Amino acid sequence: MTLYHYDRPDSKAPLSTFSSHFFPDQRGSLEVSTIGNMYKGLRKGKEVADTSQIFTEYNESPESYLEYGTRLTFRFRLNLKWAMVMKAAYLAKSMSYYTKGNPELKTDQIQGVSDAQVQFNYTLRQYQRQFVYLFFGVSVPVGNNPKNGSNQEFLSNNYLMPISTGTWDPFMGATFFQQFRNASIGVQAFFRQYNGENFYNYSFGGYSSIEGWYAYKIMPRLSSSLKVDFVRQGVIDGEYANYDRWQSPFNHPINTSQGRISIGSGFNYHYKISRYSGFRISVDAKIPVYQNSQAIQFNQTIGGVFGVSYEF
Repeated sequence: MTLYHYDRPDSKAPLSTFSSHFFPDQRGSLEVSTIGNMYKGLRKGKEVADTSQIFTEYNESPESYLEYGTRLTFRFRLNLKWAMVMKAAYLAKSMSYYTKGNPELKTDQIQGVSDAQVQFNYTLRQYQRQFVYLFFGVSVPVGNNPKNGSNQEFLSNNYLMPISTGTWDPFMGATFFQQFRNASIGVQAFFRQYNGENFYNYSFGGYSSIEGWYAYKIMPRLSSSLKVDFVRQGVIDGEYANYDRWQSPFNHPINTSQGRISIGSGFNYHYKISRYSGFRISVDAKIPVYQNSQAIQFNQTIGGVFGVSYEF
């Protein structure tokens, strides 16, 4: 009987995948990763929207947007079927824009602790080198979405800038993973629902994704991967009364829904210390190949993540 190999470099999902699977023989892992996404220029539907077009409706024309941060993930096996995952992140966001009648480029910035996540993984099927995992959890609003109005910088920005959603957000998903002699494949579906309203009387629209990957073991400790994902972000429900809809496209709730298909590639290096422990170094990058929305959206140029984990 051919069994799985958890210590192979291709034995994990790409680092940018929301939930990595967890082998029964492992007790846990601690991971630190740096994430980043860059956006440049605007689009409406499938077409590029330039500054002159934006100024016909709005007083500001956003030019670029950057989000980046550091994420800490702790995974711990409860028993042969269940595992627990906890995540926390420190994020920063920056948006540059032009104001009508002023040629000077302005920039708004905000940074702080993001929402924490608590997640449970359940092994639905394990047969030789094939696994099916279910996972579910909740995002807890502990981040910087101030309820007392003390963060005036937040109040001057728009729907893209908050570090926290301000709501309790349940999520769920499923992962299929299959290992072969020198490669592995995987598929993951994910859905997040933004529940209730935050202090500013709105909630973010539902988020869903489906992604698939292929990883090949180049060397005993090194693998490469290819990944395709589809992401759908729903429109914001509700509205913050202090935002002027016509000040900026991202002050208008309608400009928050988008569909996007991206392709990515990455590398995974695994250094084995003992039978169950080792270090894993991973890097992923992806670019969009299709973007569409019913309203105005930023054009994403590239996204990526780099991380180091200790497995035990």
